[in-house]
Amino acid sequence: THPEQFVELLPSLTDIEASGTLEEGSQHLVLEYDTAGITTRTDLVLTHCSRSSALRYELVGDVDGELVWGFEAVDGGTEIQFELTYVLSEELLEQLSAEFVHRYNEREIASLVANFKTAVDTTQP
Repeated sequence: THPEQFVELLPSLTDIEASGTLEEGSQHLVLEYDTAGITTRTDLVLTHCSRSSALRYELVGDVDGELVWGFEAVDGGTEIQFELTYVLSEELLEQLSAEFVHRYNEREIASLVANFKTAVDTTQP
């Protein structure tokens, strides 16, 4: 899989742009995610490439961490391993929490109005 195809594989990933090649030859990409209405941008830098076993990327930006794609021949096929380790900043967690509470409250209010309307409609002669 080419990193440009990550958008097709990862539901929250909304955009990926190639930012060129770093001095030591590593690939540099910028990822944009939309999670619960919060947009984050993170640099993705290829730090290790073994075509026969694994690709390792470092994530730096709104989300820091490491992404590893592993590939292993198994019984005439290929086993794919995906490992993502990341750290969210306290600020981002607060934003996600606030967005979650906002959406929860919107759903609760919509349900309350719908349930109230149903109750009123069914009690009218």
